[in-house]
Parts: sequence; structure tokens; C-alpha cells
Amino acid sequence: MENLRTLYLYDAAAAMKGNYPGSQAGVADMFNYNQDKQDWYPAGNWLWNLRAEIAANMSSGNFALNIPIFDMYLNALPATESWTTAQMGGKPGACVPETMRFNGNGFYNGGNNTQNASCAIASSPGFNAENISSGAELAMWIWQQYQDTRSISFLQKYYPILQQAATFLLAFQSKGSDGFLHAVANAHETQWAVPDPTTDLVAAQALFPAVVTAATLLNTDSALVSQLKTAEKQIEPYARTDSATKKQLLNPQPTSPSATTSVDAQGTDVIADSYQPAAQLRNGENIGLEPLWPWGVVGDNTVVNGDNLTALENRTYQFRPNMNGNDWSLDAVDAARLDNGSQVQAALVANVEKLQTHISGLANLTPATTWNDAYLEQSATVATAVDEALATDYDGTLRFAPAWPSGWNGSGTVHVQGNTKVDVQVEGGTLATAAIEAGSTTTMSVRNPWPGKQAEVVNGSTGAVVVAATTATTLTVPVVAGSSYLVEQPGSPTTSLTFAQVTGSQATTDKTLGGKVQIGLP
Repeated sequence: MENLRTLYLYDAAAAMKGNYPGSQAGVADMFNYNQDKQDWYPAGNWLWNLRAEIAANMSSGNFALNIPIFDMYLNALPATESWTTAQMGGKPGACVPETMRFNGNGFYNGGNNTQNASCAIASSPGFNAENISSGAELAMWIWQQYQDTRSISFLQKYYPILQQAATFLLAFQSKGSDGFLHAVANAHETQWAVPDPTTDLVAAQALFPAVVTAATLLNTDSALVSQLKTAEKQIEPYARTDSATKKQLLNPQPTSPSATTSVDAQGTDVIADSYQPAAQLRNGENIGLEPLWPWGVVGDNTVVNGDNLTALENRTYQFRPNMNGNDWSLDAVDAARLDNGSQVQAALVANVEKLQTHISGLANLTPATTWNDAYLEQSATVATAVDEALATDYDGTLRFAPAWPSGWNGSGTVHVQGNTKVDVQVEGGTLATAAIEAGSTTTMSVRNPWPGKQAEVVNGSTGAVVVAATTATTLTVPVVAGSSYLVEQPGSPTTSLTFAQVTGSQATTDKTLGGKVQIGLP
């Protein structure tokens, strides 16, 4: 949301010297209070830790803020391709290192290719040695920004990243006797060198069709398009494990869609990290929720061949192994994708209270540790979760206030696909205003904000009815670029709402959350 971006700045020099009252409580941590001391490798760029920032920039309409990061990866692409060929068994394409240096390689903290390097088989097993999904994720962020802006010139410029990420992911996997593509790789940082991690399966599931569409729009890469269309049909179902121990593999290989459907029908399974669920856990990531966000391949009613994947993801969230853990916890974002407003509220409040320990508004990495560096992921996941709870259209269907917490007030503008903006007002948890500012001429799919009740769509300028009153679950809305539209209940048209004068009085005391979390000095 555009109105979430506020920075509170103080005199840095005075703060570093501790000249403000209360300096013993940590005034000096307003900025980089450790000077040249860094806990992590400062020359490495962790894509995982940028994902919420990239997402929030898009939903708030600050697309230009993503260009420097996209440019860095694009400029480094030739070097990344060379690194991939040298370090990943001669495979073509680009295995984008999760901890990539600015010049495209995966060396880590001064080490060589056997010392915790990313996209480097010689370092396997290791945190990111065979983490092969980062390039696909980067490509999908680029694809999402194209979907939002509809800028062909943008897509043309950054298409090589999509192309090379797909080329590598396709080459790294091989078709087995069961007809599915297989690979031994990392489930991000959580499991190392395991068979068919969920991160790889969902990366292929999301990336391959996106590259097919992008290449077709740009009239290029017909041979790659053909390969990807074939590969789309060879992506293995996610591994299932039991919700209690998360150690049992419930659909042993060779698996099949019918096997997973049978397991899911029992209603006690969750998505596993990989086809080796009992493998040692090395990090606190909820890998089974990756299909939900950021990849967006499971929505609010995803049923494939009778198998309810949305219900499966709801169970995976309910029994997730890591709840409100590190500052990059995605619990609130995942809850928003599941239309779970109460969990959005609980996760947002819990993470702020546990992690936002610095008066600059920055966070600690974990509740239990005090590191030398302050962290920014927590504030980014707050922004992303709030936007997702207010409005989202990640799968092409626009949802108004899908997961807004009951009792909360909120209003803002969220940018969605097609260079379009939506304006939303919620009062006491109830949707009051749902407006569309169309950025392109198209037909939009809009979920009825009032399930089971009538909704209509009218032109915002003329009041002409665009979609007649209906109780349909999804509204098909023709829009024209430059025009505005109101989604409303026929018995309570938006134009009948009263205007309230905005008033206020000067604050006399500071505010905190939970009695201990603040931004700025008391």
C-alpha cells in the first residue's frame, strides 16, 4: 500500500555518539551502528531475503525500486552462465547463486568452490550448493512485474533471465522410468541434496508455463517453448508426509497423481520438503508452503483431478513446523493467501512484538539472539501481508479484502495486473469500498466480495451498470483503460455512503505495540 512507506529519521551523527536521552536503551542502533562489522557476507546477495521487498514494491506500485536488483542480475548473467557451466556439471543456462556476488559467481565469504559456495556441486552438501530454484524465483518476479505493468519493453529487456533460468532447470533434471523429471538438489536451505525437493517441483510448475507465454509474446525461442511444454506434463506431484511427525513419506516413488489424491483424501497429510522428509533439517523454512507464496500455483479453490490442493495447503499451514520464527517469517503472507484474516492478525502482531526490537523499526533475526546487524525482512513481510490481505490477483482473479482481520480498519491502493490499481476501504473488518482504476482494456475476473450475496459492478463516472446484480462466485468484468469501476452491493451502492470529515488532535504521548515495540525515541 502506498501509505505504508514511512521512514523515521534522526540525526545519525548524534545517534551514533549516543547524545539523545535514552541512548543506553539503544539509540545508537538507529543506523548501521557496527560500522564495518558484518555478521554475514556483505558481498553476497541473498535472493530469499529480498523476496518480500520485491513483492511489496510491486503491490505498492513502486516498480522502479526493483529495477536495480533486476539490472544487477541481468548484467551478471553472462558470468553466471559461465559459473554454471564450470560448477554445475557443464549444464547450460543459469543457476543463479542464492548468495550471488555482484559479478555473478557463487563464492561465499572468501572461500573457494568447495566452501559453502552457491550453485557449486563441489560444495554439496551445503546450505546453497544445490539450491537450484533461486534463478527460477528471480525469473518469476520479473514475470510478475511484467504482468503488473504490461510493459513489453521491460519483458524484452529481462527475458534472458527467464530464458536461461528455464534452460538450466530443464537441463538439471532428467526423466525417469516413471515418466517424471527428477533431480537431487536442496530444498532451499532446509534440506541438503535430497531427491525431488518441493522447491524444484514448484519452480518448474510456475516457471515453465510463464516462459512459454513470455517467449510466445516476444516471438522467440520456439525450440525452448516446445521443450517446456513437454516438460510441463512431466512434473512430479509434491511429496506428502504425515502432519504429526513430518518424517514419513506417504506417497513413495514411483508416485502418481492418483496416489497423492488417495493420500490427500484422508485429510491428515501435508506437503513434505522433499521425497526424503526424514532428512536432517538445516534451517527453519516452511518449504511446504512455497506453492502458496511466492509461486502462487495453489489458490483459494485449487482442485486438480478431484484433488483439493487448497485444503492440503491449509493443513500444511496449520501444521507448519516453524511458526513466527526468523524475521523473514512468511506466516502472515501465507495466511493472507489462505483467506485467513485471524491468522494474518496473529502473525503480524506476534512477529512485530517478538522481532522488531530496534527503535529504527528494523528487526532482530530471531527472538532468541542478538546479532550485530539489524534486519529489514520483517518490515517487508508486514507490507506484503497487509497488501495481500487488502487486495490480490496473483492468479488472475482479483480479490477484495480476502483476509482482512475482523475488527481492523484500513484503506489503501494496491497495484495489480494489467497496470491497474484497486482502491479499498475496510471499516471494522467489513468491506466498504471496492474500486477499480483500469490501466488496460481487458476482461477482469473478480471474486464476489460478499459470498452468496448479490454484487454488481458500475462505471465509477457514469453509474452505468457494467455487470448486473448476481450471486455468482466470480464476476466477469469488462474494463476500459482510463475508466473506473465500483464493485458494490445493489442495496448499498457506494455513492450512498456518507463522507466523514477527517479530524484529529495532537498526540500527547507516544504509542507502542505490546508495551515494548516502538519506532523512534520515547
